[in-house]
Amino acid sequence: MGPEADAALGRAWIHATAGLSVAAGEVARKGRKIKVPAAANGCARFTFADLCERPLGAADYLAILSHYRTIFIDHIPHLTPERRNETKRFIMLVDTIYDHGARLFATAASTPIDLLTAKKARRASNSTGRFRA
Repeated sequence: MGPEADAALGRAWIHATAGLSVAAGEVARKGRKIKVPAAANGCARFTFADLCERPLGAADYLAILSHYRTIFIDHIPHLTPERRNETKRFIMLVDTIYDHGARLFATAASTPIDLLTAKKARRASNSTGRFRA
């Protein structure tokens, strides 16, 4: 994360939305509405908190993907043991995006392999220097 990553994601957003007018939206799901902070041209932009710190599940993510083919996520933090529920939701979200054949653009606190802080700590403590799950 940082200014360079934010700028790169912003450029990708402008390219993906083709410069069209961006507006907030909603996705209806089982009598409630999932807020979409910004959307245009089949793209939706969220923060990590919007998608993973709220009680959403795979069916909610599928509902979002029924409207948007490209998802942007700003500021994915390190996924520490204290963020267990958020980590589960994030993994479910990424799996759902992948299974649905949609695209994902994101900024994150580190590279994908180092996002799960617990894995990073285990890898660092492994005396052979090889990663073990």
